[in-house]
This record gives sequence, structure tokens and C-alpha cells, in this order.
Amino acid sequence: MTRPIEPVQQRGVLGAPAPAPAPGPAQGQPAGQADGQAPHVRVAGPQPAPGTQAQPDTGRAAEAHAAAEAEADASAQTQRVAGLIAAAPMPPSSPPGGTVYGNRDNERDAAPGGRQPGLRIGWHTASLTALNTMGVRSAGTGLILGADHSQQPVPIRLFRPEPTRVTLVGGVWAAQMLAFRALALGSQIVVMTVDPAAWHGFGERAVSRADRVAVLHGEQPATITATARRPALVIHDLGTTGPSNPPAAGPWQTQLTVLRRLEEPGAPAVRSGDLVVLQRLHATEAAVAGTALQLDPHTVQRLQMLENEMLALIGGGANRYLWLHPTSTERQTMGDAWR
Repeated sequence: MTRPIEPVQQRGVLGAPAPAPAPGPAQGQPAGQADGQAPHVRVAGPQPAPGTQAQPDTGRAAEAHAAAEAEADASAQTQRVAGLIAAAPMPPSSPPGGTVYGNRDNERDAAPGGRQPGLRIGWHTASLTALNTMGVRSAGTGLILGADHSQQPVPIRLFRPEPTRVTLVGGVWAAQMLAFRALALGSQIVVMTVDPAAWHGFGERAVSRADRVAVLHGEQPATITATARRPALVIHDLGTTGPSNPPAAGPWQTQLTVLRRLEEPGAPAVRSGDLVVLQRLHATEAAVAGTALQLDPHTVQRLQMLENEMLALIGGGANRYLWLHPTSTERQTMGDAWR
């Protein structure tokens, strides 16, 4: 015995009863049923004459019975799903322990398609114990010169509490690139050069001000003050040698010696530098650098193969090679890389 099936009222989009479907072939009509035969449903119309017994249609009755059972199973499945949804747990009313990152993996797994989970107001809190375990990792501070072969930034501590000496073997383009980036750290710059025309107007082009860069003709005595907030960079661009009588340097002052060509007279400036920066060297220059810095033959050969925008950093117990990656503003100010 099967239980009776309650009629289900079909509803439209806005909740009103849906209009009755137009007459037509019934869904699931057996193959071979002639057109014009009425489907096996009760409809309003003339009933059989009294005393006349309708002929039973066993196939149609079985078909209607199977359809009714399928509809009952679907209705029961819908009720079970609705019950599961109603019984689903709600988010906790109090924030979990630890930090918001403690359950990050679970939340990411619960968000299909890579979508970020919704913001839960009140969850972004941390206990004092969790705060004590939090920290910020830093690769250090300094002047970012460029990036190495792994695309990692390469910083140098150009300004320090103690006097610093840097020697650059290269052209005026590389020297101005270092000066341009030092200006971004708030430094003041004094240039002592035998080629003042190459530095003329550099401060105006770089920062649209003339008081940040002072250009002096040749080596001159000067008194320069510097602080941590306003460090000083003194550039000696004297050709192939370093300064003969450099001014006394103090805290937060850096002396940058530019050797446009490396020869034996410039070797003392290379040996005395806390850091040596090199552009691509010619064979004779590489030989002088190898002797002054005690470089191995492989490094001497590599210094002759640097690209135009590459620099080599020698000092501190490790040699590094980097690409400057000039910005569009730097290219507009200094032009393309050259030596």
C-alpha cells in the first residue's frame, strides 16, 4: 500500500500561482501513443454513462504510480536539504584565540573558486600573548642601488654614524646616478670636479633646486656639517686620482671618489675605500683592480663583461653584481647608461 501524495501547488516568480500549462503532449508519454489520446490525468468533462465500466489501463496506471513515487522522493529530498541548511552552525559569537592569521588556511579552504572569505567584524583582534609573538622582518635599510640576478634589491649603507669612504671606478653617468639616489635620502651634495661643465645644472635637473648640490671647480678646502636627518655626500671627481688633501669627514658624511679611468695613481683610492663600485673595466683597468683588491682571475675576467647598466660591488667580504634599472625620471635626467 502506498501513501497518498499531497498535491503541490506550483508558484510563479513573484509567489502567485503559476498559470496552468497549455494542452499538449504529456511529459513522459510512452512511445507509440497516438496523437489526440488524453493523458492519464483527471480533467473536467463528461463522465462515463452510469452503468458503464471503464476499461482499466494497467500500463498507464503503473506509469502514474511511478511518477507519483518519484515526486514524493524529490519532495522528501528537498525537505532533508532544507533541514541540513537550517541545522548548519553559525559563526562563533566571540573571536577565536590568537590572531586573525591563525585560521587563515581554514578560511581559504572554505572559499571555493579562490574567492576571499567575507570580512567578519570583530574577528580581527589579537590577545596580548599573540602580539608578543608578532614581528616585522626587514632586509635592512640603506640606499637601493639596484637588483641582483634574483631580482632581489641590493641596498648599501651609504651614510653611517661614522665617516665612510666609497670609490667608484666609472664615468660621470654612474656618479650622477649615485648622487641622484642619495638626494632621495635627503642628503646635501658637494661636488669637487675638474669637469664642472658635466655637473652644471645637475641639482636643478634632479630636484628643481640649486641649494642641494654645490659644484666647485677642482679640489678646495671646505667645512661641511652633516646630521642623521641631513647627511652629506662629498664627491671628488678629479680624473684618475683621488683627493690629495680631502676635508676631514665626520659622522653621517661620505666621501665618494670617482676614478673615470683606473690607473696605478688611482690604486691607493681603491685600496682605502670601505666599498668599491665598478662599472665595466677594460683589460688594463681590470689588471690594476685585481692587484689592488687581490681579486681572483675569475672576478677579474667578469669585471670586463658587465653590461652598461651593471655595477660590481667589492667589499665587506662578498662581491655582488647588480643591475641599476634606471627609472624613466632618471633616464630623462642622466640619459642612457654609458661610460
